[in-house]
Amino acid sequence: MHKKGSSKLVETVNDEIYKSLFMFSIDGIFIIDKETQKIIDLNQAALNMLGYTKNDLIDQPITSIYPNEVLPYVETKINELIENGNVKFETQQQNKAGKLIEVEVKSFVFKSNGRDVFQAIVTDISSRKKSENEAKFVKQKLEAIFSEANIGMVVLNESLKYIEVNKKFCDFVGYSEKELLNLTPIDITSPDDIVKTIKVINNMMEQGGSEEAIIKKYIRKDGGCVWGEVRKKQVKLSSGNILYCATIVDATDRIMQEMELLEAREKLANIIDYARVGITYADERAVLISANPVFVKLLEYNDQSEVIGLSIADFTHPEDIKKDFDLLQEIRTGKRDGFQIEKRYITKKHNIVWVDLQVSVVRNEDGQIVNFVGMISNITDKKHRESDFFSSEERLILATTHAGIGIWDWDIKQDVLIWDDLMFELYDVKKINFSGVYKAWEKALHKDDVDSVNKEIAMALSGEKEFNAVFRIITSNNNVKYIQAKGNVQFDEKNKAIRMVGINYDVTEKEMHYFKIQNAIIKTEEAERQRISHDLHDGLGQTIAAANMFMNTMESMAEEYFDNRSMKIFNIGKELIQKAARETRLVSHNIMPRSLKQFGLEKTISQLLNNYETINKDLSISFNSNLNNNRFNGEKELTLFRAIQESVNNAIKHSGSNKIKCNLKKVEDTLNIEVNDYGIGFDIDKIKKDNTGIGLVSLSQRVKMIGGKLEINSVLGKGTTVKIVVNLKDNEAL
Repeated sequence: MHKKGSSKLVETVNDEIYKSLFMFSIDGIFIIDKETQKIIDLNQAALNMLGYTKNDLIDQPITSIYPNEVLPYVETKINELIENGNVKFETQQQNKAGKLIEVEVKSFVFKSNGRDVFQAIVTDISSRKKSENEAKFVKQKLEAIFSEANIGMVVLNESLKYIEVNKKFCDFVGYSEKELLNLTPIDITSPDDIVKTIKVINNMMEQGGSEEAIIKKYIRKDGGCVWGEVRKKQVKLSSGNILYCATIVDATDRIMQEMELLEAREKLANIIDYARVGITYADERAVLISANPVFVKLLEYNDQSEVIGLSIADFTHPEDIKKDFDLLQEIRTGKRDGFQIEKRYITKKHNIVWVDLQVSVVRNEDGQIVNFVGMISNITDKKHRESDFFSSEERLILATTHAGIGIWDWDIKQDVLIWDDLMFELYDVKKINFSGVYKAWEKALHKDDVDSVNKEIAMALSGEKEFNAVFRIITSNNNVKYIQAKGNVQFDEKNKAIRMVGINYDVTEKEMHYFKIQNAIIKTEEAERQRISHDLHDGLGQTIAAANMFMNTMESMAEEYFDNRSMKIFNIGKELIQKAARETRLVSHNIMPRSLKQFGLEKTISQLLNNYETINKDLSISFNSNLNNNRFNGEKELTLFRAIQESVNNAIKHSGSNKIKCNLKKVEDTLNIEVNDYGIGFDIDKIKKDNTGIGLVSLSQRVKMIGGKLEINSVLGKGTTVKIVVNLKDNEAL
């Protein structure tokens, strides 16, 4: 009896404990009839979770609280429960409002009041699932960034063997992923950089390293060399293991451009040092910062250091200072790009020397003056001879014979042209073949110089200016010579020109040397453009791209956690980063279009014009070309690209027209280029007379240096046409 009463007490106590757990459990508890699979009872936590009342769910099938999508799965778990007596699984339940809830279900079979029932304990795991999904999403994003990144990314273990490499790095070094996983960084490092690499690795292993970049040379599988900008970082895992992560940006183009730039600078320095004319560099204040030995000797100094820091005014004759500085000021204000004058210098020993000075300007990308470049020829003897020529016939004959100066005398009224012997030598003409008229001389002129020289003579005959011109002639052997010509005109009592007397002398060597200097300067500028372009693309461009990927990764989290104001600020930041990426690509392309080297002139010009239309929605540019992707000499392609770029820029900035036409037409070995606008036009003669017009002179010189010619036609109120004709055969001039 005692045992029986004791057993009943235990059952009563256990029943009370169960009821307390059932009522106050934070997990939902369902009691389900095994046979009908209907809900018999459920606690308050279950009701709170689902938002139902007890009357809503009692005698309802347990499957009624599950969404249709998971019912097949839940039914298999119920069968498993019946078969095994217990089951545990994760699924979704649907509350009264239709919202899905992530739950964990633990269920078992027991008897209650003589019948078999299921007890299901349901735990809300929505928060845990959300965290797991977010972690999975972030992991997938990071894996996508790693595999699809446009820079090389690698992970090394403690033994410094590659354990993860992305496709970009595989392409960079030419190995497959499988091949790299058996190698270390040392195995593919150039012998030149092994010591540097080991030093960086040791520092990283001992101190954790830093993200400071190093440039190193890799040996590709095919034997070629590539340069990478490498950043490494030690990472300690929660497990205690250590990994080493690195990013590798392809710096090959940049390093090659820097090497080319260094080589170009060295060549330019050699040309300057060994030139036969004086060459100077002055800063924007007209203070010397560099001078070659010829110039130092001209001013009778002993060493270059003695002239560095001198102002141009320090050695210019007082009577020539104002003229000199007026011309420099016109360059500063954009009225001209350069000038040529004859002037006097005062040497260290207080001697006077006459020089022929040609000044050009070097500007930065913002159009600001960086340097004035001067080319100086000593013409003291020539000036003395010219002076003697007009005062003494006997001394003139002696001087010109030794100086190589030819003398001519033109009776304008009778059209009788008399040459001395040196004139015939200069022009390579036999006396018997010379008719002695103006047209006979004109026939020797280069066809592209005829109009300009005739205009110079016409202005001299009208008394507007003295005749002073440099032009090309074609000799009987088809050689091209550059001739400097000067002349004085005599007028009658009615102020009508009746006679013109002058001199000619050969300046071919000087002009060729000038072109050589200009070409070296242009190549140096282009190398510098390429370096800046690659710095923009590989440095700032990669940083912006990484920031953009980070913003994309964070976007879904921001939408979940940010309020409207914060989300608006986030979106503004994202748009600014995307805008910065577009503008960086555009600036990099305009400075040095990579497509020019890869695809050629036609596709690059098409891309350039499309970029202009994208920026200016009101602008319409038509482009026609028959090049059919033909490629030309690299120097010619670059020069023509620059010429077209500048012509279109000028049309956009100055024409006032929103319609521009660009045509490229190849006829045999000649390429014809036209850029037309339909704007306000300008007075070409006035610009030529005033020596104004930013860029026109340098543009013409560049085209001339690749064997081409530039022609500009403009009509006020009707627009401007820029024509460029270039011979596509190397080393042949039109």
